[in-house]
Amino acid sequence: MLETCHLQVALSRQAAGNAHAAVGDACHRILALLVASHTLEADGWQTALEDAWGRQARAMTEQAFSHGITTPPERWPGVELTRARLRVVARRVRDLLHDAGPGAEALTELSLRSADGLLGGRIDLVVAGPRRHAVVDYKTGATVDPLSGRIREDYEAQLEIYAYLEAERSGSWPSEALLLPFNGPPVSITVDPSACGERAKTARALLTQYNRVAPGPQPASPTPVGCAICAYAVACDAFWAAADASWAP
Repeated sequence: MLETCHLQVALSRQAAGNAHAAVGDACHRILALLVASHTLEADGWQTALEDAWGRQARAMTEQAFSHGITTPPERWPGVELTRARLRVVARRVRDLLHDAGPGAEALTELSLRSADGLLGGRIDLVVAGPRRHAVVDYKTGATVDPLSGRIREDYEAQLEIYAYLEAERSGSWPSEALLLPFNGPPVSITVDPSACGERAKTARALLTQYNRVAPGPQPASPTPVGCAICAYAVACDAFWAAADASWAP
């Protein structure tokens, strides 16, 4: 997003959460709980998952009611489908832990920051074992670019920075970086230390440029490609000033 438009970054930092985000956060919390407690590796993990879902659903109901939303979460669009997909993702995480080998370390919701303090992130899962060392991120939305058929570039950048931070933390590079989407098969990239280093270098330069302007107004970079996927374009003066008939496609 920093590469596309600094104003989009500024607007996204001000955006409020929504029901879809609440359900996604609940799924992340459930997976973190099951992994951290080693419940996912034990028999009866399906029952534990359903119990955890019930607790999260009650919490979401209370939060929704506090905001004046009277429709319970089980009736929100797509929630039951997400619940079913959560079972699939949980099984894939279980298989990943098994494949990593005996004594594998599993760290959930791991907050990391680079030595210089500029780069940071919270990794959903790090698995480090004798047979597999991977950084993992769960995604409730689409992970593949529909035009290219490849992993979305922003997700590839995220995984490379996660791999960079994990290498700095552990002293060894993970062999793979993995997306576990809720609506499709796993997406894996091979970790290239050189590419990850270049990505981190680019990120540092962009962050320095952004922070040099903050907290003042960030510059906009309106383009047909960037604005087409920006959730804030409709309220962006720069978009309306730049868009014309040539943007129709």
